[in-house]
Amino acid sequence: MKERFNQTEEELREYFPVEHVKEVTMEIYQELLGLKFRKLEKANTWYKDVSCYEVRDSESDELMGYFYLDLFPRPDKFNHAAAFPLVMRSNMDGVITYPTTAMVTNFLQQEGEPALLKH
Repeated sequence: MKERFNQTEEELREYFPVEHVKEVTMEIYQELLGLKFRKLEKANTWYKDVSCYEVRDSESDELMGYFYLDLFPRPDKFNHAAAFPLVMRSNMDGVITYPTTAMVTNFLQQEGEPALLKH
């Protein structure tokens, strides 16, 4: 990388802030899958940095489910990335329970600085 482009991996990180990468990735998935994601500002979460999103069909506006993003490390949190189903979809006596999942990572973030990803 250094020889070919005169850039180091560390220098490239400034072009990949987590928040920007997250937003662009979500835009791609919404377009590709025909979905709409809406952040739920008042969702109950297990930690202050965790966010919750509602997932809807972009054409019908039908609710499809929910997902949580838990992106940053903290004490007592495991140190690898994973996705966990939390609630499976069900329809009992006409009452629909919507599927919910959590996507968990550990992107490093320094106090007062944006978290930056490697290319």
